[in-house]
Amino acid sequence: MAGMAMAVWYGLLLLYAAQQLAREMHKDGDALDLVSYVEYQRNYRTCVRAHKAALMAQRHFWSCFMHETVYYRDIQKRMVLMEAAEQRALTMYKRVLERYPKNGRLLKVYGRFLENVRHDPWTAAKFYAEAQKNGTTESLVNLARGQSGDDVLAEAGNINEKLDGIIVINSTGIMLMLNYAAVTMFGYDKGELDGKNVSLLMPAPFSTMHDTFLKRYVEGGDAHIIGKSRTMVALRKDRAMFPISLWVARLSGLGAETLFIGVIRRTLADTSSRNRAVRFWTTATGTIMCADDTTKDCFGVEASELVGQPISSLCTDPDAFERYLMEVASTDTESKTAEEQPVLKAQMKHEYLAPVNVTITTEFGGALAQGHDCRSFVIKAKLESEAVALMSLDAKGRICYTTDKLAAMLGYAGDTMIRMDLNSLLPQPYCQMHGAWFKELQHKVPPPTSCRAGGVVQLLAANGNKMAVTLKMSKKQHIEKGQLHVVQVTKVDDAAQLNQHCLQLNINHNGIILTTNTGVPHT
Repeated sequence: MAGMAMAVWYGLLLLYAAQQLAREMHKDGDALDLVSYVEYQRNYRTCVRAHKAALMAQRHFWSCFMHETVYYRDIQKRMVLMEAAEQRALTMYKRVLERYPKNGRLLKVYGRFLENVRHDPWTAAKFYAEAQKNGTTESLVNLARGQSGDDVLAEAGNINEKLDGIIVINSTGIMLMLNYAAVTMFGYDKGELDGKNVSLLMPAPFSTMHDTFLKRYVEGGDAHIIGKSRTMVALRKDRAMFPISLWVARLSGLGAETLFIGVIRRTLADTSSRNRAVRFWTTATGTIMCADDTTKDCFGVEASELVGQPISSLCTDPDAFERYLMEVASTDTESKTAEEQPVLKAQMKHEYLAPVNVTITTEFGGALAQGHDCRSFVIKAKLESEAVALMSLDAKGRICYTTDKLAAMLGYAGDTMIRMDLNSLLPQPYCQMHGAWFKELQHKVPPPTSCRAGGVVQLLAANGNKMAVTLKMSKKQHIEKGQLHVVQVTKVDDAAQLNQHCLQLNINHNGIILTTNTGVPHT
């Protein structure tokens, strides 16, 4: 309890100091809405801490009655502590409400204090009504737009504060404010990033050079990303990297008093186009920092497994890719149009299939400063083939890999098919018979009537409906998983299914069969 009391008194001291600072700034005519908001946030948290201390004191008081023997002196002592904590919280609330009498959020939490700590629901109801009248949320976007006559966020496009992260920093990179979307995007808890340097959210080498970039700009240097949208790489609390679209603007102030605001959006893979494109975020030397999740579908490997690898190792001709990367690094890509950017036709390895033909282009990110290359590249590999419905089976017939296209075709979500037995995708009676066939065919040539021969077969979808498909199978020796059976699945229409059960012969005048319909197995 003594520690709580000290924390509350320390909060009162901070509140007094903040009020004095605000008065001095108001006298100088340099008061800013944003600075006032930072001060309000500090005062609000101080009230909440005092509120929690009062609740803990009540809990401490009632816990003494949980014992078999209750002493009057203990009750009296805890009663004094409870009343003192309640009075401190009440005093702090009144002081802050004098400064922010119309703040709906503060009025609402004060109503809770009156109801739960002071046990005065009638007065609390009045404050609840006032809070509802004034609103209980603050918008960082509205606050930023109120800084000047110009809308500094106009170029950032439509901002959704529930999805887009918004961060305000000062000239030294200290984070002053973050909205809830920004906090959760980086995997932190509320309040955990307050007062921390924004470089905490960046991987090296960007984190080590960010303060230098800020200092150069504040001292009158050129702006490299101010007022521009850039695709960058961010760092989560669990040290995982992910791609973002970052837009930064100068919010207010000059020199050391400059404030910046950043709008952060997660970049998602574009899966709408028929010809797919996979993006790799790399350093200037070609080391992969992160990639689109679609690498699993397009190249058969998880994006997390590629982190730290040179991107040239994914190509069948690494030397050609290294030369391309050197050309890109020596080119002023920002001054060139999309048609003028260097392009490379290459083949990229697939974990289960033959190499895939791709067209590679590169976008620029980061900056060069004082001989330090802090650039990053967004390498886009556009596939020249359509998506494939694919799965791989281990020696026991269990699914160990599947593409999203196959999962969607059968009505499953994500990776729910992994570790499923192939028999669960087969209708009766084949689901009971296929296990024995699967073992017998491990080392035998399949007969013409087998599904391995390309005939139309049926698979069970997640809803129990039968789906007509053709299968193309091959074997693959995997380093970790051993021998795998790679299965490409193609959905067929009713005509192809009917063709499977018909026999159409073209014969000459001597009765010699010249051709058969495609549905008949080759014999």
